[in-house]
Amino acid sequence: MKKFLFILLCLYSLFFVTLSLASPILAKFGFYKLSADFFFLFSGSCHQQPHLSFWIFGYPMPLCCRCFGVYVGSSIFSILFASDKVKINLIIYIVLLLINLLDLCLNYLFQVNTGKLLRFCNGVIMSFLIISSMDYIYLKVRRRLSNV
Repeated sequence: MKKFLFILLCLYSLFFVTLSLASPILAKFGFYKLSADFFFLFSGSCHQQPHLSFWIFGYPMPLCCRCFGVYVGSSIFSILFASDKVKINLIIYIVLLLINLLDLCLNYLFQVNTGKLLRFCNGVIMSFLIISSMDYIYLKVRRRLSNV
């Protein structure tokens, strides 16, 4: 069941990654309506500010760098956690969480622009934290249910 759920999450994330990459490429080749449809599709999950997005062929991606990082990371880490290749170390988890909180505080509380690449990396870190938490919760619930 765990593998199925993580593979489903991977496919969901790959959908966002693929369409996000396809949107500026489609615009480059004149498929503006389809590209705009992808932007509309993602409007509920991302603020889509062009100055915070990667640009391909002179067109912004429909996901900001951080959201794109979350979906790229989710695609990767969901497969790794489904195959049980990743073991969570609490110290590493806490350090990554603090790095992510620092970036969010710098961006939202102090209005410091940390740049697109750092935002992307923090999105990847955020996806690792979310998926590793999901894995931990799944294992805890499974153990409790097996004891009942």
